[in-house]
Amino acid sequence: MATKQLQFDEAARHALLRGVDEGLLLEAPASYSLDDKRQNFHFSTQSARVIRNGALEGYASGVSFQSLTPAFWGRCDGVADDWELHGFLSCAKGEPLQLMRVGHGAAHARFRDVPIEVRP
Repeated sequence: MATKQLQFDEAARHALLRGVDEGLLLEAPASYSLDDKRQNFHFSTQSARVIRNGALEGYASGVSFQSLTPAFWGRCDGVADDWELHGFLSCAKGEPLQLMRVGHGAAHARFRDVPIEVRP
């Protein structure tokens, strides 16, 4: 599978937040599902921060989203310059699921008009 990289701009995370009228900052991942071709995916989070008028205002739970990979990445309109490495216990491949430690680097990014479900 090819590795994709996004070109970051010189914006910090707070600059990305300022550009959001109403949204969510997704934090701790809870579960995920990817198809074999990496086209369809579903993610849910343990917690998400509510963003209103560019400021963090509390928490939301039960947040999940699903999308097609090209449509999702096409909605990205900003990447901060705060890349950091995260570790995961599974690569999400195989039946049954393979367990092996993997690393994944990421920076904060802003996506517009992603259909998100929030369950109470």
